[in-house]
Amino acid sequence: MMHCAAKLFSDVRELGGDSSIDTLCRSAIILTSLQPFFIFIGAAVSDVALCLTVLCFIVHCVRTRSWAWVTLPWMKAAASLWGYYILRSFWAEVPMEALGKSVASLRFLLYATALSVWVLRVPIAQRLLLRMLIGAVIIAGSDALIQYATGTNMTGHEVIIGYAGSIRLTGFFRDPKIGIVMVWLAFPVVTVLYHAAMQRDGIRQWLWRALILGGFMACIFLTGERMAFLLALFGVLLWFLFSPSMRSSMKFIVPLVAIGGVAMAMLAPESVERQFHSTHEKIAQLPQSDYGVIWRSSLMMIEQHPLFGVGAKHFRSACLKERYNFQETPTEFPRCNLHPHHLYLEWLTEAGAVGLLLFLWMVWEIGRRVCHNVAVRLHNPLYLGLVIALAVRLWPLSTATSFFVTWSAIPFWLLLGWLLAYEDDHAS
Repeated sequence: MMHCAAKLFSDVRELGGDSSIDTLCRSAIILTSLQPFFIFIGAAVSDVALCLTVLCFIVHCVRTRSWAWVTLPWMKAAASLWGYYILRSFWAEVPMEALGKSVASLRFLLYATALSVWVLRVPIAQRLLLRMLIGAVIIAGSDALIQYATGTNMTGHEVIIGYAGSIRLTGFFRDPKIGIVMVWLAFPVVTVLYHAAMQRDGIRQWLWRALILGGFMACIFLTGERMAFLLALFGVLLWFLFSPSMRSSMKFIVPLVAIGGVAMAMLAPESVERQFHSTHEKIAQLPQSDYGVIWRSSLMMIEQHPLFGVGAKHFRSACLKERYNFQETPTEFPRCNLHPHHLYLEWLTEAGAVGLLLFLWMVWEIGRRVCHNVAVRLHNPLYLGLVIALAVRLWPLSTATSFFVTWSAIPFWLLLGWLLAYEDDHAS
């Protein structure tokens, strides 16, 4: 940690003394590098930093007449998607409400663009962001473990006792979402640190690798967030498939998993109950579960509005209408919520098949750019971690919060902009 902190201070001094970086870009770099901490501090602070970065980018483009980014293939797809999303708002039941959401969400797209074509094209910006992300993830993960061990985290938030005595951690947040945010952000950190640990000799290499991988999985497991743990396992599986060095670690990982499983069963039986037995029960009874009930409502709305959806921010107001009530008698789970809790169902419900196809076109164009020279790039642990993090976010077999909620959206667009800015000669 001391070595990393020394490098961070060195990079900060270099940023301040580099005359080739103008004040506008330097300000955007500082805001971007602090974003990982802002995400854990709160959505409002994080959103202000995002908007200021976008504003700096627009001023830069106007001042330098740098608009070539609008011709990028993935940007054409994204512009088509948002153009349609905004246009669809005028025919929504409450046009101004739909228009407000669709126009406001443009800031996320511009943020990723600003990072990919301007801010993170400066090598020192990538180094600063990586070091800040490492620091933020380590502090947030440690805080969550302190909360589990003592019942209270460093800011005074107490654990939440759920069904059958299960423990839910909140970390720096007020709600139990620290696990999923860690999964969204931590894979670049884990892959980079794991690769660095492999450069050590003998027993130190194995100890550091156990601490990095085991600590990450234990932290997610103990949060009590079932989907976060499943997505963490999925991310590790992708890491294993795409990384030869990870596959060579099987003789180390198998005993680590066995030891970790026994330790969790002994020290945290309530977490084992929630993560395994409760997850199996929910999957087995999915149609009657809380998510299953909401998804059935979403499918009924899609059936009635297959092409163009019900409009942005109209899921709940449309869902509450009697014609979408499939329940003969009310259940313990509400059939309506603010959103469908599924990425692709959200696009289908609000924007219809047209919106979903445009979204998939954008993802396809991003994938084509990301996969350029992929065989070489996958050897870079930072690149691999960013790919895994975004694959986890886009995985269709998972529950999800709204794609447009600030605390959920910013981690996605931050890492997407970073990945799109990647160049083979950038140091990790």
